[in-house]
Amino acid sequence: MEKRFKNIKEFVHNVEDMLSYYINNLNLFPSNAKLLVQPEIGVSVIDDPAQSIGCDHYNLRDFLKRSINGGMIPNVLAIESMALRYYSK
Repeated sequence: MEKRFKNIKEFVHNVEDMLSYYINNLNLFPSNAKLLVQPEIGVSVIDDPAQSIGCDHYNLRDFLKRSINGGMIPNVLAIESMALRYYSK
């Protein structure tokens, strides 16, 4: 099965965009939302883990950090570390 993203850079960018959307729209997500990754095809979503089958589950807080202004932003280094489980550099 082919992965959705051709390389780790595309995958990281996608997860970073999703996390930015999550930060700015918390009210649109379930309170127990997690980052879910379907490993065979490299697709990720932020959703209720009970709604997933065959996905790896990650706590969202593991991929967020505080900016110098105090706001939450995606932690790109943490995303890259997780992405190495699915893609090689």
